[in-house]
Formats: sequence, structure tokens, C-alpha cells
Amino acid sequence: MKSRLLLALGLLLTLLLYSSTPLHSTVTWFNLDYYTDFPNPERGFYHPASQSMVASRPNSNLTGSLIKQQLEANRTLILREYYLSNYRKDSLPEFALNLILGDFDTCRIYGVKMVIRFAYTEQWKEPYQDGTPKWWRIHLEQLKPILAQGEDVISCVQAGFLGVWGEWYYSSQGTGKMIKQETKSNLINQLLDAVPASRAVQLRTPAYKTDYLEKDTIPLTPEEAFNGSAKARLGHHNDAILNGKTNMGTYKSRTKEMSYLNRDCRYLPNGGETDLTSDQSQAQQVYDEWSTGSIAHSELNYIHFSYLNHAYSGFVLEKWKKEYDGQGHSYYDIISAHLGYRFGVQRASLPDSIAPNGNLPIRLIISNTGYATPYNERPAFLVLKNETDTLSFPLASDPRFWTSGGEQTLINEQFTVPADAPEGEYEVCLFIPDKAENLRANTSFSIRLCNQDCWEEKSGYNNLHLKMTISSEASLDPKIEPIETGLISPSFPQSSIRHSSYKRLLNNRLLIITPEGNYNILGQRYNE
Repeated sequence: MKSRLLLALGLLLTLLLYSSTPLHSTVTWFNLDYYTDFPNPERGFYHPASQSMVASRPNSNLTGSLIKQQLEANRTLILREYYLSNYRKDSLPEFALNLILGDFDTCRIYGVKMVIRFAYTEQWKEPYQDGTPKWWRIHLEQLKPILAQGEDVISCVQAGFLGVWGEWYYSSQGTGKMIKQETKSNLINQLLDAVPASRAVQLRTPAYKTDYLEKDTIPLTPEEAFNGSAKARLGHHNDAILNGKTNMGTYKSRTKEMSYLNRDCRYLPNGGETDLTSDQSQAQQVYDEWSTGSIAHSELNYIHFSYLNHAYSGFVLEKWKKEYDGQGHSYYDIISAHLGYRFGVQRASLPDSIAPNGNLPIRLIISNTGYATPYNERPAFLVLKNETDTLSFPLASDPRFWTSGGEQTLINEQFTVPADAPEGEYEVCLFIPDKAENLRANTSFSIRLCNQDCWEEKSGYNNLHLKMTISSEASLDPKIEPIETGLISPSFPQSSIRHSSYKRLLNNRLLIITPEGNYNILGQRYNE
């Protein structure tokens, strides 16, 4: 009864605000698909693919057939680890630089992006053979123009270079805390210079970032996000996620640092891999306390994980496949579907008709049920299309700020219809392509919504199955219904209803019209 009363008050307020203004709009409610997994760029389970730079084997092992296999499993990210062990005391040869450039071309062709890391060794024994500051400075100078050419297909870059696996711990420069801060800070400076300014550099622990920022433990704010500063470009990766209280030393103070990540990673990439294995001490006990599917789902959401290794560790991942939530979904599938962003249009208020050279107001509520948001810039467009014509209107709203965890974002914008817009009926679509125009022909780089039956594979459009007419007889300034985030849904049976509209009757009663019947504001069936 309370929810119905709140809804009634909200809708009656709408009537009062708009009682004297003629409306020319339809308010549509959409069903969202919360569980089906499908590919989307720069998110999800990734595939690890390492390459050792060896002159006798100058060809890349990142092949089209390998990428096709990953795409069939909905994987659009490759963790590309380049091992430079043969060049710890030498410049990188031309074949190595060309190999990286070739990998960029392969990614463009097949529709994936790379998280890149450079390292010198994966041999975990002393003396550690991980290179020196002199040579990684030289190598980064060589790599800077190469990385610039791959900006479009680089998702982000993990710091690398220092330590075994490039993880900044077991190193010829010392172990753990024995590595000088000056050494780490100089490497971060060189990475920020060499990596394209539009891309983040991920650090292995939260402390590496706060120490570099001279103990600045205040997380990134919305005002600071994406401003090009070091603070706005230093993201995070955790290659021991969910393994015990400290994640194998990732956290010094778990509660404080996870709270820091919760806010910092709203605008920065966070990802990694699980590493709890069956041969570790008390593995099952650690799993039960820190790593179960339900714990993982909650924690990955809290710290905004965008990607996770699908190949390691099998001990954890196989258990997730056998654990189910109350609705019968395995936690592996749940996590796979929710890593990164998961956008859906939940409500739309649009005019039924618009006029050439007139206004086009729109209101959309975007729901993001994923763990994170996109961390690289991309535009969004409202598209009107029919068999012969397409009109595209760029949104001012930035998808990087369409907040996650089930939160809603209201898009409230107005456009001008071109004076020469052809008259006729159009379908309404949302298009969220890559920023790089050279990637737009490959729809693998465009974002797909979780609205049912909306994705158009050929165009990369999300078809909202709404109609809008362009007519010279339409109002030049149509008014549309207001909609707000967080409103209680009406109590009619939405699960079976694809769309609805509001209509005000002559006596100021509000009618909710659906294909399943008409309802008043309390959800009672209305037969008039």
C-alpha cells in the first residue's frame, strides 16, 4: 500500500506540473536482461597470451584463429604479456617492435583490445633476472612511438618491467619493501610519459599509487576524473584477488584500501586474476572464507572489477561454476555477465513526432547493473533510422559516468532536427561506438545494451523498438513527460509488458496504457 501511495503522489505531481501544457510523448518502460552473457568491449573474462621476444621466432602467436575462439566465448580482452628476457642489456630489435605493431593490426581486424604488460622474466628464483632502470628507460623510449600507434586497441597498460612477471615484488632491485621508492616513482613517471595520455597505467597494489602520490590517500573525485593528471591515470590490478585477507600482500589495511578502491575505481580500470590453488595451505578453508561465488560477486562489485582471467586459477573458477544463487544461476555465469559495465535503457520519454528544424527533447534512464563503468572515452548517439535515411544526434552525457552497481543515470537533453530532415517514420536507436573512428565499421567495438532483442549486429545499434515521425505538421517545440531515477514502478504486470504510455484523461485522471490492458495510477485495471 505504501509503494502504491508513493507512486500515486509522484504521478499526480507530474500532472500538476504539466496540467496546462499539451504533451506529445510516450513514456516507455523496458525490461532488462540481468543474466545473459554476451560480448562487450573492454570488459569480462580475458584471455592471457604471453609472447617471448626471440629473434629465431619473430612471428606473433596472437593469431586470428586464437582470437576467434575467444570471441566465441564472449571474451573481448587479451592480456598481452611481452617478455624481454633476451634484451635485458640491449635495445629492442626491429622485429620485436614490428611484432607489437602487427598485434595491433590483428586486434583491429578481429575486434578485441589488449591489456599490455612488459616484463623480463617469469623465473621465480634468485638471482632475479628482471632488468635494470637503465634498460627499461631505454626500452620505454623505444616503445613510446609504438604504443602511440596502438592507442585505439590498447585498453590499458599494466606497469610491469620491475620484478618477476613485472609484478614489482621479487626483483634485482630488492624484494618488496626493499625496492626504493625513487626507483618505483621514476618508472611510473616513464610509463605515464610512454603510454598514450588517453590510457591508464595500472599498478599492482593501492599503496603503490598512494606512495607515488606522496601519501595522498584521497580517492579520485568526479571532478578530477579523466583530467589527464597522474592521479586520474593510475589504475589498479590485483593478481591475487580473493586469496585471503590481504590478497597475498596486496593490501596493507584491507578495509581502508578496499574503501579507497571502491571510490577510486569508479573512474579507473581495475582487474586481475584469482590465484588460490588446491596445493596452497588450507586452500579449502581460505576459499570458504574469502573466495566463494557469492563473496566474489559482492567484492568484485564493491571494488569495480572490469576484467578477470578465465584461465587461472582453475581451483576457484571451477568451484564458481558449481555454485548457484537462489535463482539457479551459477556464480561463474553471474560474474561473467557483470564484470565491467552492463547498460540498459530502463525508461524513455520521447516525442511521438518532431518537425524539421524543430526541437527534439529526450529523457532516458540508463541502468548500469555491472560492476564498473567504461574507463576509456567513447561517445553515445541517439539514432533515428528507416530504410532510406539515418539521423544521428550526439549525446552530451558521458558513458564513463553512467555509474555502476544498479544505479541509474538520467539523460535529459535536447537537439535540433536538421531543416532538411526527410519526413517519415523512424526507428529509435542508441549507438555507443568506440571513440576511434577507424574502429566503428567493426561492431565488436560498440557497446551492446542488456535490453531484450535490441542488438543489431550489422550496424552496432541498439534498437529500442520505438517509433518517431518527422513531419512538417508536428510541433516545433514538443513537450515530453518528466521521468526521474529511483521512481517506484507501477504495480501492473510489467514482466509481460514491453512498453507503456501515459495519457491524461479529460477529468485529469491518469491512465497507463499497455498492450496488456489499461491501468490507473494504483495499478488497477481500467476499462474505459
